Amino acid sequence: AQTSKVISERYKQDEVFYKKFSDRIRALLDELKAAKAEDVASLFNQIKQIQGQVENYEDSDIPQSLRENKATHPFFRNIRDMIAETGINEDAFAEVIKHIVQIIQEHKIVDFETNIDARRLVMIEIEDFLLDDIDVMVSPNQAEAIAQKCWTLAVENKDSL
Repeated sequence: AQTSKVISERYKQDEVFYKKFSDRIRALLDELKAAKAEDVASLFNQIKQIQGQVENYEDSDIPQSLRENKATHPFFRNIRDMIAETGINEDAFAEVIKHIVQIIQEHKIVDFETNIDARRLVMIEIEDFLLDDIDVMVSPNQAEAIAQKCWTLAVENKDSL
């Protein structure tokens, strides 16, 4: 119940991460209902493992170059599918994410989430970076959608940036 509460409270901060664990918990609970007594202990251990991963915001889907900087994690997970069709490799994509987070951090001011000028500057810089400075082709529409998603993630994760 506590892990489900954490997932509910933090879901918008990193939808991909929390949906994955929400689905895993749901599946384990279904297995638990149908399990034999000897299987129950194993399922409880799996639940404790998931609980620890959710509470510590840890998963194995983040490349080594980003693991220590948890502020980059939601951007990596939630933008990956939006740019995957370009064929960008994981290392190059990790560098793109580092730069996007750096852009956001450079413009982060008190109440930046409600500051229209900060939003505009962040969106323009992210779009320009995606269109001009990376080695894969990103359409203007993709750049705009990615910049919008990055802004949404920045607002939801403002305390960890």
